[in-house]
Amino acid sequence: MVVTRNVLTVFMASPGDVGEERSELARVVYAINKRLAADLGWHIELRGWENTVPGMGRPQSRINPDVQACDVFIGILWKRWGTPTGEFSSGFREEFEIAYERRSKSTDPEILMYFRAVEPTFAADPGEQYRQVLAFKDKLTSSRTLLYQGYSDVQNFASQVEDHLTSLILKRAQADGRTLHATGGAGRKQPEEGVHELPSLDTSEPIALQVILGNPSLSGEVTLARWDAARRMRDVALAPCALGNGRFWALDPFDPGYGLSLIVGSTGSGKSNAILAMAFALAFSLPPEYLRFSILDLDSFQSVRVLEDLGATVLPLSPHGELDLEAVLKEAKRREQRLKALGYQSVRSLWRRDPGLREEFPAWVICADEAYKFVHDDTTFEKVLAAAGRVAGLGIHIILGSQRMGELGNLALATRAKRIALQMHAEQDFIDFTGTHNPFQRTSSSAPGLAVCAEGEKLESVRFAHVDDRELADAFESAADRWKETRMGNPDAK
Repeated sequence: MVVTRNVLTVFMASPGDVGEERSELARVVYAINKRLAADLGWHIELRGWENTVPGMGRPQSRINPDVQACDVFIGILWKRWGTPTGEFSSGFREEFEIAYERRSKSTDPEILMYFRAVEPTFAADPGEQYRQVLAFKDKLTSSRTLLYQGYSDVQNFASQVEDHLTSLILKRAQADGRTLHATGGAGRKQPEEGVHELPSLDTSEPIALQVILGNPSLSGEVTLARWDAARRMRDVALAPCALGNGRFWALDPFDPGYGLSLIVGSTGSGKSNAILAMAFALAFSLPPEYLRFSILDLDSFQSVRVLEDLGATVLPLSPHGELDLEAVLKEAKRREQRLKALGYQSVRSLWRRDPGLREEFPAWVICADEAYKFVHDDTTFEKVLAAAGRVAGLGIHIILGSQRMGELGNLALATRAKRIALQMHAEQDFIDFTGTHNPFQRTSSSAPGLAVCAEGEKLESVRFAHVDDRELADAFESAADRWKETRMGNPDAK
């Protein structure tokens, strides 16, 4: 069978002093193609001056067609600007202007610019080459038409560009409906009236959270870079934990519309991994001092203990064998009163405008894998739903998991909650919970992590990541020493 793949053409432009970055970019593209892009029906093709065939004429004119045809333009600058081409001050400048002119007239190419930091002694006495780099950077800053990224070394560049390219691939795949391979499924049962129908999904091995986050190794440097960036950002950039439309799976504790996620799945469906993937994606998005976790029935995970060692608060919430809603509501009331005193309408607006107050309003995620252990009846569940409505938008989010729909009750359908259905015991439960047939029973292999996410009447098929607890713990631990040094060296750093 012929497999059709979309191609994302990436052109890399730079002077000659960033050869290591060019080699590292080739490695990154290879890794993405091997681990992620193929599964989504995409392939990244990397182009640069290395691919140009020798011949007669102006050398730059033989490179430019690749710039004119690329989907993504990646520019890398450090100390050198390059040599004149006869028409522009350097080959890089000519390539950039072609890409920029195309972008001004259409949506392509995406332009990603990266500037490597120089030593202070070099910056104090720059030569003509670096002066041109600085002038170009200043022009980008003043024009406000193009964002760029700084990086400290080759490893830091690799982690950033891997994140960005992974994000672009996921966006392209979502845009053409290929977040997962879809199969037509001849002889499929026709949906009953009033029941939505989704395509069945062809599956493969579960994708690890490390891959979806954009770097399979998830080194301490990558983790630390995410936290450092989060401290400086005005908005919370949530790390991905699933393939598919992020609005359906994102655990955003600052979303005023949702304070609750309900996850139902039978044994082996990947329910526990889905819960943990959502929680740990947030842990990679925010520094430890901005996080609180209450992990019920999942507290054996090493990653949770490492986060606690780093400064994330792990709060016990089951003193008597049930979810302590009074503690949740008490904290919600404190936040409401404090917001009012500070003159803010929401925690999100406070986070954006006053980072110095973030530690007073940390993101608090409450995860319960087996809800029936803590929510014993419909009356208790009603209280959970009421609490979820109260905490929505206050930086608090509750995740409840269950093996059977009946344990959560049809009350779930009467509240604003993200409903996530993995493989279930009964088809009717799946229909009741989502409004659609279970598409996974028609697949060639039902891999853990496949889910239908429901937001109101809108549905999306996604695939949650597999959580490798030891690797995540290693990633957090390897960032710990430098993170603690950062905090000790600058206690007021936010």
